[in-house]
Amino acid sequence: MIFFLSGVIALLAVVMALAICRYPLDIRIFVGRMECYIVQLLP
Repeated sequence: MIFFLSGVIALLAVVMALAICRYPLDIRIFVGRMECYIVQLLP
């Protein structure tokens, strides 16, 4: 489960890096919501 979660976070980081170059404001809002959601999933 931890390996899967770290893989998802790594994938999100790559997508973020690519997307921030094109859509700075929208992506930051979206990522902020995703981070809150992911933190709630963690025990």
